[in-house]
Amino acid sequence: MTIKTNKKVSGKMEYYIIAGEASGDLHGSNLMKSLKQKDPNAEFRFWGGI
Repeated sequence: MTIKTNKKVSGKMEYYIIAGEASGDLHGSNLMKSLKQKDPNAEFRFWGGI
C-alpha cells in the first residue's frame, strides 16, 4: 500500500491511497475510517486492488 498526503490551499488534508490486493484494500479502508474520525474534513483519492 502506498500513501501520499497533500495539504490543499483550503487547509483540507488530501490523502492518496493505492492498494494492490484485497488485504491492502481492507487496511486502507480502516486507515480512512480512523483518519476521518480525527479529521472529518479529510479528503481521499484511492485506487483499489482486484
